[in-house]
Amino acid sequence: ALSYVAQARLGATYYFLNQLENARRALEHALLRAQDARDESESAFCFLQFGNVAFDAGDFVQAASNYEACLVHARGVNDFYLMTDAYNNLAFTAARRGDLKRARVLLFGRTRARAE
Repeated sequence: ALSYVAQARLGATYYFLNQLENARRALEHALLRAQDARDESESAFCFLQFGNVAFDAGDFVQAASNYEACLVHARGVNDFYLMTDAYNNLAFTAARRGDLKRARVLLFGRTRARAE
């Protein structure tokens, strides 16, 4: 059986291949195992990828929810890379929904994340 880290990367690979359902299944499995292992960074990675899958499926509310969950986990372990990705993707999501003011605020928050 694949480790949960490998399973999460498999999910990301499926996402990049536009196999969204396969990505979702792999990420669900990886997230459960990462949470069992109390691996906050890997949980954050999974939520980021879930957000990407939802975004590409046009579910911007779910995408934003997943990016917010990514931020919670990434902040817990000071994972600035994932925090930056989550802020950036939240900004894209807000822009896609027509909320350009929020998108600008989120991009500023992304810059702040590096200094926290």
